[in-house]
Amino acid sequence: ASRAKTYLHPTYGLHYHKENKQQRHQLDLRFSNNGGATNARSLRYKIIHPALTYTYQLKLNQWWLGAYFNSSSLLLFPQHDTDLFEDNPNSYTVTNGFGFALDRRTTIWQRPGQRLDLSLGIRSALITNIVRPPHTSAGYLPGGTPSPANEVSEPTPLNSGKWYSYGKHQSWRLQAGLRYELGQHLSANLNYALSWQRVGGVQPLSHFYQQIELGLGCRF
Repeated sequence: ASRAKTYLHPTYGLHYHKENKQQRHQLDLRFSNNGGATNARSLRYKIIHPALTYTYQLKLNQWWLGAYFNSSSLLLFPQHDTDLFEDNPNSYTVTNGFGFALDRRTTIWQRPGQRLDLSLGIRSALITNIVRPPHTSAGYLPGGTPSPANEVSEPTPLNSGKWYSYGKHQSWRLQAGLRYELGQHLSANLNYALSWQRVGGVQPLSHFYQQIELGLGCRF
């Protein structure tokens, strides 16, 4: 089976936003799962990807600059119709990290009671705690050494997390969006995001995805 696969992910989420003229807070909850691989003939993966992000920023002229905390899980469950892929185990990648967040929002159209804003943003992780299981066949230790007990003791999210700096783990998110405000309380949003994540090591993992989001907002 190919190592690179393409999937469609319906995404659901809630977004909380609070700001004044000097600072703002954002809390973002997301959940996605795939609808099946579009280019995998034999081995497919069921993917579940929950994520939580909190962002705090200060306003500097027309820019919002600050930091964010992100916690996410990437769960992979192999699905196949043949015994050739029995050695492909369930796996997971759990990340908890801190990084910088830079945004800018510009009003591109306005009239009484209505406004259209364009927003651009970038996120990048600076330090991240990552938990991953060893990607080895049963009965072997990492590196291909047979296990004396013929078993592999897999790590758990509670005892095996390692901290990585930017050199060992790269995570970027570029985003652009339009927000249409109607009156004092209602808004509609159209957002696009391009995200890329790479975890280095003996078994590197890259995760690249694009998102198109539609949302309705209520201000209070």
